[in-house]
Amino acid sequence: MVKVGVKDGAELDAEISVAPPGTATVVSLAGELDVSNVDALRLLLEPVVASRPPRLVFELGDLGFMDSSGIALLLQTVGRVGSLRIAHPSSAIRRLLEITGVTDILPSES
Repeated sequence: MVKVGVKDGAELDAEISVAPPGTATVVSLAGELDVSNVDALRLLLEPVVASRPPRLVFELGDLGFMDSSGIALLLQTVGRVGSLRIAHPSSAIRRLLEITGVTDILPSES
C-alpha cells in the first residue's frame, strides 16, 4: 500500500495491482478519498489509466468516506478504460453512489 495524502488532509492508502493481460487491474483504496488527496491519487492512477487496461476494478471495501471529488475522479476514469467496476463498496460508499445516481455508470460487484 502507498500512502496518498496531503498535509492536514484525509489519509488514503492506495494499492494498484496490475494483472496479466486479459484480467483486471485492481486499485484498492482504504481510508478517505476527498478533495485533500484526490489529486495525489489522480497522479498515481495516470500511468495505469494511460495504458487503457481492458478492465479496471476499484476495491472500496476499506474506503470509509468519499466526497464528490472522488466520484468525479471515478467518472473521469470510466471513459479512459475498457471497463470499470466498483468492488465491495462499504455500505456508506454504496449509499453515496446510489444517492448521486451513478450506479449505472459505476456498477458495483459484491
